Formats: sequence, C-alpha cells, structure tokens
Amino acid sequence: MSEESKPVTLEELKREVIEGRNLVIKTDNLLKTLHAELKQVGKSQEDFGRKQWRSSAVAYGIFAALAGGGSLMWANARMEGAQAERGRLEQQVADLRSAVDLLKGEATFARGASEQAAEAYRLMTALPGDDRMKGVDALAKLDLARVTALERKALEDRAEALRKEVGAAALERGRAAFRRSDYASAEADLSRYVAMSPGVEVTLELDHMLGVSLNQMKRHKDALPHLTRSVREDRKNKGRELSMALLAESLEATGNLDKALEMAREASGQYPDSEYLPRYKSRIASIKRALADGGTADGGAAVPESN
Repeated sequence: MSEESKPVTLEELKREVIEGRNLVIKTDNLLKTLHAELKQVGKSQEDFGRKQWRSSAVAYGIFAALAGGGSLMWANARMEGAQAERGRLEQQVADLRSAVDLLKGEATFARGASEQAAEAYRLMTALPGDDRMKGVDALAKLDLARVTALERKALEDRAEALRKEVGAAALERGRAAFRRSDYASAEADLSRYVAMSPGVEVTLELDHMLGVSLNQMKRHKDALPHLTRSVREDRKNKGRELSMALLAESLEATGNLDKALEMAREASGQYPDSEYLPRYKSRIASIKRALADGGTADGGAAVPESN
C-alpha cells in the first residue's frame, strides 16, 4: 500500500488539529499585534498631524504678527511722514501769510510815506516866504527809505534849493541887523543861516559877527570859539582889534583870567594906536584886580556900532 493511501490515524489528526489550532492562535496574535501597531501608527500619525497643525498655526500666527507689525510700522511711518509734511506745509502757509502781511504793511507805510512826501513838497512850494521851511521840517521827520527814488530826489533837490534861498536871505538879514547893532536878531539870523547850510564854511566874517553878537548878549561861553577863530586865523582881519578886546572880555567872564590877561596884553602890544587901546588897558587892570582878589571883573562897555 502506498504512503498516500495509507489511512490517517487519530493521533495524526489530533496533531494536525493542534498544529492548525496553534497556527490559528499564532496568526490571531500576529493580527492583534499588527492591529495594535496599526493603532499606534495611527495615533502617532494623529499626534504628528496635531503637532504639524499647531506648528502651522504658530507659524501662521507669527507670520501674521510680523505682517501686522510691519504693516503697523509702515502705517506709522507713513503717518509720521504725512504729519511732518503737513507741518511743513502749514509752516509754509504761515510764512507766506506773514510775508503777505508784511508786504501789506510795507505797502501801507509806503503809501503813507508818499502822502507825507507830497505834503512836505507842497509846503516847500505853496507857502509864502520862510513858512516854506515848514516843508523842510516835515522832510526831516520823513522816512526817506520808504519813498521812491524819484520822490526822494525831488524832495532833496527842493529842500537844498530852499535852504540856499532862505539861508541867503537869513544871512543878509543878519548882516543888516549886525550893522544896526541889533545883536539878538543878528545872532538868530546868522545861526539860522549856518544851520540851514550844512557843510558851509563858517567864514571869518561870520565868526566875527557871531562872536560880537554873542558877547554883547552876555553869552560869553558861546562867543569864545567864534572870537578865537576871528583873532587867530587872520591877523589882517579888519575887525581883529575889536575881536581881541571882546575875546579878552569873554575869557575873563568865563573865569579864564590868565588867558584873558595874555590876550589883553597881546592886543595892546600889537595895536598901540588902536581906538580900543583904552579898553585893552582897562581890561588888563580889571583882570589884575580879579586875580589879586580871586574873583571876576565886570563885563566891560558896549561895542560901538560896526560898519
């Protein structure tokens, strides 16, 4: 009998059943183990997914925060730039308004100055005689920087011509007053001539007339410079003899006794035949008494009429 047709015994069947059962148990255990591993893998995958999601969420949050912060910083920068530009423009507007106000003010002042200039010119031309000098006085108070060059030139030319005209008239009146011994009027007119003629050379004639007039008005201190120039600058001056007598008197009256004595002695020595010799000697005696007494002497006699 062949081995294939050999009948299977009960023992063999039992063994095969046991082996099959063991195989089933082993397979079942493997399946359980596989299932457990699959569950572990699935859980690991879920944990990884959650971690990935959290990481992504954090990354998205950080990105959003950075983007938001960057946007905020950019917006703030733009806002600051806009505010700075606005401030600059507002300052420009304020500066322009100030410039406009300044120009308006300058225009107002210029218009007022032009009106004052026109009034001063009218006074210098329309008024009679010396009243025209009111226009010169008005011109002195005028701010010439605010008038046009043409207006300034016209005013200055007119004022110069008027000063010469009125000054010449004042000079002639002063000479006439001096000849008639009206010393107060002579001094006033001659001083007015000098004041209205800036830069004019004060001649020896003017010095003599002013010195004599001031001396006779007892204004000895004011008379000194005029009499001194009249005496010192022209020794051939026709009125020098009188000027020396009056200079000695004014020096004595102002307390300059030593100089007064020197002047009186110099005059008596240079002009021994002068008509004023008695006055020289009288002045010498007066000064000597004053020096001896420590006081001052009398002012002297009136000046004779001069031609």
